[in-house]
Amino acid sequence: MQKKFKWGILGCAGIAESQFLPALQDVEQAELWAIGSSDLSKAQAWATSWGAQRAYGSYIDVLDDPEVEAVYIPLPNHLHAEWTIKALQAKKHVLCEKPMAVTVEQAEKMLQVAQEEQRLFMEGFMYRFHPQISQALSWIEEGQLGEVSLIRGSFSFLMDDWENIRLQEVPGAGSLWDVGCYPIHFMNLVFGGPPRSVLAKGNFHEGTMVDLSMAGLLDYGQGRQGLFDCSFERDRRSSLEIVGTEATITIPVPWRADRQEVALSLNKGNLRHEVTYPINNPYQREIEHFHACIEGVAQPLLPGFLGRDLVATIKACYLAASQGTEIQLTINN
Repeated sequence: MQKKFKWGILGCAGIAESQFLPALQDVEQAELWAIGSSDLSKAQAWATSWGAQRAYGSYIDVLDDPEVEAVYIPLPNHLHAEWTIKALQAKKHVLCEKPMAVTVEQAEKMLQVAQEEQRLFMEGFMYRFHPQISQALSWIEEGQLGEVSLIRGSFSFLMDDWENIRLQEVPGAGSLWDVGCYPIHFMNLVFGGPPRSVLAKGNFHEGTMVDLSMAGLLDYGQGRQGLFDCSFERDRRSSLEIVGTEATITIPVPWRADRQEVALSLNKGNLRHEVTYPINNPYQREIEHFHACIEGVAQPLLPGFLGRDLVATIKACYLAASQGTEIQLTINN
C-alpha cells in the first residue's frame, strides 16, 4: 500500500477551494489532514466539506500539528515568504503558490531555510505540469526550432472587484505579479535565467504602484528577446509563441489549460504539426510530482532559482516602468 502524505492548508483562499483541493482529492497518495484559518468557523466548514481531520483557528496551529507533513500556502503574495519560512522551520515540506516572494531577499532566505531544514520547497506554477508544456520543451530540446530567439506571451482578464487583494496597495498586488508572471516565468525557463535588461510600460491605478496593465521587452542577450503583456483591464486572453530560426511553436491556451481540451502546434514553413490534449488537471500532476520529489524519485521541475529569478525580473519591470528607462539585472548565482 502506498504511503499517504498528510497535507495542511494555510488559509481558505479561492484558489485552494476551486483548484487545489479538488485536485488533492484525486491524488491517491494524498490525505487532507488540516485546514487553518483566522476564522475558525470557516476552517471548520471547509474541513466538513472537504473531509479534513482537523480545523484550526490559526495558521500556526497547522504547523504545530505533528501529523502534517506537507503544507500548501495560497495566501496573498506578501505573506508567502513569512509563512513558507515558518512552515519549513516546523519541518514541513512546502508547496507555495506563485510568486514565491515579493523581494529577491525574501526568495533567497526561503531557499536557504529549505536547505538548512532539509525540506522540499517548491513554487506552485501549475502550468508547467500540463503535458503541452512538456511537449513544447521537448521540441525545443530536440532542436526542432533551431535557435530560439523570441518568445511572446500574453495573459489578461477583466477584474473590477476593487476589494480584491490583487487590486489593493500591498506588496505583490497588480496584474504583473498575478498574471504577467506566467509568460516571464516561461521565458526565464527556456532561456536558462533572467534577462540582462528590461524595458516596461504600465498603467497604474490612481497614482499607486498597482499596475492594471503592463507590457515589456526582456533582453536575454545573444539576440534573444521576450515580449510580454498582461492586464486586469482587457478581455480574457492568453497566448504563447516560441520563435526559432527554423520553426515556431504556438500555444493558444498556455496558462490555464486545466478547463478545456487544448492543442499546440509546431509550424515549419507551410508544414503544421498539431498535438491535441483532452481535459486534464495540471494541479493534480503538480501534487503528484511534489510527492515524487519528497520520496527522492524525481528532481523538482521548478527549481528554486527560477522563482528567485522571476521575482528579480518582475521588480526590474516595475522599476523600468516607473522610471521610464532600461533597467539592468544582476543576479548572483
